[in-house]
Amino acid sequence: MKLPYNSRARLVCLPLLFFLLLTPLWAEGDGYGENPGGGGGDTVVVDNSRDLKKYASATQPYVILIKDTIDVGSEVRLSSYKTLSGMGPNSTLIGNVTISGGVNNVVVKNLNITNPANDGITIRNAQYVYVNNCTVFDCGDGCIDVTVESDFVTISNCRFYYEAITFHKFVNLIGASDDNITDRGKLHVTFHGNWWDTGCTSRMPRVRFGYVHIYNNYYSCSGNNYCNRAGLEGHILSEYNYFEGVRDPLTTEEGWAKSVGNTYDNCEGTIHPGTDEMFTPSYYYNTTGTDIAKAQAMQHAGNTKNDPNPPQAKKTTRIQWQNQGTIVLGTPLDASHLNATAEGNTSTPVYSHPIGTVLPEGYQTLTVTFPEDDQYLEASKTVNIRVKYDYYTLTLHTVNASGEHLITPNPEGTWINNKRSYPIDTEVEITANNNLVSVFEHWQDGVQTSTRTLTITDDTELTAIYAPITYIAAWDLLDMASGNKDRRADYYQTDENKLSTLSLQSAGGSINWTVFSDENPLEGKVAAMIRRGSSQVGEYYFQLEVDAANYQNIRVEAYMLGMLTYYQVQQVEYSTDQGQTFKKVGAYTLQEASTWYPGAFALPADANGVSRLLIRFKADTNSPLISGGLIGTSISEIRVLADVAVGTPATLETSAKNLVNTRYFTLGGRELPAPSAGITIVLFEWEDGTHSTQKIKR
Repeated sequence: MKLPYNSRARLVCLPLLFFLLLTPLWAEGDGYGENPGGGGGDTVVVDNSRDLKKYASATQPYVILIKDTIDVGSEVRLSSYKTLSGMGPNSTLIGNVTISGGVNNVVVKNLNITNPANDGITIRNAQYVYVNNCTVFDCGDGCIDVTVESDFVTISNCRFYYEAITFHKFVNLIGASDDNITDRGKLHVTFHGNWWDTGCTSRMPRVRFGYVHIYNNYYSCSGNNYCNRAGLEGHILSEYNYFEGVRDPLTTEEGWAKSVGNTYDNCEGTIHPGTDEMFTPSYYYNTTGTDIAKAQAMQHAGNTKNDPNPPQAKKTTRIQWQNQGTIVLGTPLDASHLNATAEGNTSTPVYSHPIGTVLPEGYQTLTVTFPEDDQYLEASKTVNIRVKYDYYTLTLHTVNASGEHLITPNPEGTWINNKRSYPIDTEVEITANNNLVSVFEHWQDGVQTSTRTLTITDDTELTAIYAPITYIAAWDLLDMASGNKDRRADYYQTDENKLSTLSLQSAGGSINWTVFSDENPLEGKVAAMIRRGSSQVGEYYFQLEVDAANYQNIRVEAYMLGMLTYYQVQQVEYSTDQGQTFKKVGAYTLQEASTWYPGAFALPADANGVSRLLIRFKADTNSPLISGGLIGTSISEIRVLADVAVGTPATLETSAKNLVNTRYFTLGGRELPAPSAGITIVLFEWEDGTHSTQKIKR
């Protein structure tokens, strides 16, 4: 039996001291993150985001139970001394669970958690956190990340997988950056009983600075990049884990690892010998054999719990109240507007605006709150009401285009209820822009000029049709956050090429290049620069790696420039044998310094269908060397074009059709009246009965 939590040598937050003196708290969980959570506080059942966030942020302890699915929007933030628990295998949260800002003593368990836009659970500058029996899947960033001076965390019996997400499938980051040196001596984390399943590619976990104990877990994420990695000053103690069919099960990168009793079943890549000196966990634990660990993870990891049917939980207040119809500006609110009811709850409703209020023009909201009574929880509901005014919406779409914000309106308009809106009779200049892989063709109504002017007299939708371009990958270097080493493609046409890379190479491998952003361009272009002196500049070259398995007639295009120190001739070469040999296809002659030179080169037929095609831009060291200081050659606006191979299904919609309807959906399939914040699926319906879809982000 576990001891009462307040009998253990742990610190207690002062605002809760009086509460703790009166109530014995029992620790929950095990490992570093054992803590009482909201134990001793009231138990509440919630079924909506508003109530969930209210109890989650409260100062007093709560055990918060979730029965079905709640979409929390961007995030729900948990304050100290909270237990957030599902009531069954269908209990689900959509959005980010945030535990940060000095919060401590939190338990999250028995939940399905997904968040295509960000982390599933973010633990940042928090202590004593226990996450158990959660299924965390399809998260746009990490599934569960522990960063920035967090300490004493346990993640146990959880399952991680990806199905809908096709990129950045990085699961567990422990320590955010090499620069966070205040993490030293912290980030004590326990992982046990977990299952890293289909689609997980990296960070299972990746550790900087921390002390991470990983035991009795199961890995079946074939096709991954790596599993465990000890980064800068990271410590990994890996015991009795089962790795099956994975790559790089245990690796280090300026960190240390110790391995005890692990099973590596049909694994490949790096397996660290695990002989480094290691910390000793400060808690008691038992390990099982790896076969038992695998079986237990497959049976019990994730949200597998049944409804606990908690006693003494108050009922949820369900409010009946509809969105209000449009009212004329100047009309005061009356009982026909403020008419909410709640079956069972006997308290008097409180409205955000009382009878007689005159609302300003525009889209407004009304909120009603039914206070808590003896049997029912407090609940609130917000509805929309429009006070009539002469504004209209403008909705812009693209077809056959890659990249966000290709269409720019001037003026930008005002966002009202997630719709771009303008006063009546506003003239709006609209421009359909091009990028490396999207070339404007015409507007859906047949107008061919890329810039046009509309006078807004009604709600308006406008679609720009772009010419289908078959390409493999392209780099415009505009997104500085994407990095300057082994940079993934800014645009890729198929999932096979989402891992296409641009790298700066030398005999020692890839290194960082110097970045010139659109705010600090190099002779007018966003660019990557070698930046080396005369003794080294010939040893460095830019290289592309793409998957051309389904392509033929491959062409590469880019701009090159020389400054201060560079060889005048830069050869363009390709390799079909993973870099063992390169063949020349052409060259740039940089006749004048600080001048951008375009280049377009067709690759021979032996490059067709190569799954790992390398293309490099390498100095001809027999050409004249211009020596004037520390710089080199630079590259910009890079794209690899091709034709789809015969027999490969086409991936682009035809542009010669008329659009008859546009509909909007969430990632979960719920239809929306208009694009919402975050990611929206747009469905285009064409006159010939076909349809196409596109993801947009706002």
